[in-house]
Amino acid sequence: MVVAALGLSSCGGDSGSSPTAVRVPVTTTVAEGSGSIAGAACTATISGGRLIITCPGPPTSVTLQPFTTTSTGRVEFILDWTSASNDLDAVLSRDSTQVGRTTSTTTKPERLVLENLPAGTYTPSVMNYATAQESFSYQILFTS
Repeated sequence: MVVAALGLSSCGGDSGSSPTAVRVPVTTTVAEGSGSIAGAACTATISGGRLIITCPGPPTSVTLQPFTTTSTGRVEFILDWTSASNDLDAVLSRDSTQVGRTTSTTTKPERLVLENLPAGTYTPSVMNYATAQESFSYQILFTS
């Protein structure tokens, strides 16, 4: 039988000082899913050998399930879709007021990152600027 004894003299014992609390950020998924969005009400014509795309109305949009945060934090809305040639945007609103949106026409997936967002209920949505119907998936992360 072997008996071992370890001396832990430098483990912090009773040195008279209090440990410092360290706040560790916590990231949680507050929403995720997938869906389909109809194409925008646009028309394409050829004039003088050039393709002209005319959109008489706004792009189509799909409103996703709202989520609520109870503290100030960082929100990251990640939106991906099937065809790289289509243009989808991620939008986040609070009380019917847009607080952020992506605007890239070439980036896939799109990421909307908002820092120091106050606690509240937010409504995400997806906008489709392409004329074709598109499938998409999304994830929304909250870090407090």
